[in-house]
Amino acid sequence: MRKPFFYLCIALICCAACSNEPEVNLEPQAPRLNVNDSLAIVDIWEKADGKNWFNKWDLKDFWTWGGAGIILDKEKNEYRIVKLDINIPEGKDVDGYISPRIEELTELRSFRVSGHGIKGKIPSSLSNLDKLQILTIQLTSIKDSLPNYIFSNKNILEIDISNNKGITGHLSTNITNCPKSIISLRLNHNSLSGTIPSGIQVEKVLLDGNNFSSFPFEYLEDNTSIIYLRENKIQGFIPDSILNSPEKLTKLKLLTLNPKEGYGFENAPSDW
Repeated sequence: MRKPFFYLCIALICCAACSNEPEVNLEPQAPRLNVNDSLAIVDIWEKADGKNWFNKWDLKDFWTWGGAGIILDKEKNEYRIVKLDINIPEGKDVDGYISPRIEELTELRSFRVSGHGIKGKIPSSLSNLDKLQILTIQLTSIKDSLPNYIFSNKNILEIDISNNKGITGHLSTNITNCPKSIISLRLNHNSLSGTIPSGIQVEKVLLDGNNFSSFPFEYLEDNTSIIYLRENKIQGFIPDSILNSPEKLTKLKLLTLNPKEGYGFENAPSDW
């Protein structure tokens, strides 16, 4: 008759043991910033002298990161950085450069940097941002040539590398690799020189305010692209095929307005 009492004691002991086990928290975890994005953005902030930016960042709170666009990857339950704007106002005491670790922001769609406080070179690691659609580098103190790879990204929609007097060299033939779908290609007011490659497919290319010396007349003949070369060092002779076509001549005048002092077509009409 003691067995039922024995089994009852065992059951009570088991229940007591179970009651001491920690409760399992079934609530979903709050999403956090992707680890690689987090490490990369801190380095980018440091290399670009972020402590002196107009927008003050608390590196522990990404909601304070002015200029950074962040979206939630619901499948992985983590935030990713998809946009980064670094805008240094005129007169702000900043001395930095673009970190090569920019490539680690693998979901980046838009990257814009402006301000004379940004120096150095354009990092080649930008070529690894396959999803990049918008690239803007303007009004900086960067001293470099135009990287070939910027014209080979098939997802790019807008390129604006303008108003950087330290950007020198020739225009690479890789510009012919730009997809036709590109909306805007601005390379104006740098210090580029040389000739314009044949076969550009982009509808409109802004090359104003550089040091190009010749106009690619072929683009007036086949109407594939409109190449703006105002305020350049254009010189030489206008072909008869253009001189005898009022429509093409008017277009040429529009595209080569205000050549730099001492330059211009030698046989340009007198009313230019």
